[in-house]
Amino acid sequence: MENLKINSRLVKIGNSQGVIFPKVVLENCPELSGEITIEISSEGIHIKPKKALGREGWKEQFALAIKSGDLPEKEMLEGFENKFDNEEWTW
Repeated sequence: MENLKINSRLVKIGNSQGVIFPKVVLENCPELSGEITIEISSEGIHIKPKKALGREGWKEQFALAIKSGDLPEKEMLEGFENKFDNEEWTW
């Protein structure tokens, strides 16, 4: 992609202000949709797609492990007790 220089303006939105991206910007940056990350530095503002958290996909992986019975931590926690379990928890 070639470098583009496009002028725009800030638009008042309640107590804030926003930028409306022209169609050409969105066509050249299709990954900009939904949540974004805004980085502010001495050089200016950098807007980019929000990166997935490091834990993305964990829920699915745990579900697969439970389904397959592959739960190595079960042995690590077997027989583990704490004060809450012994004194406060009731069934």
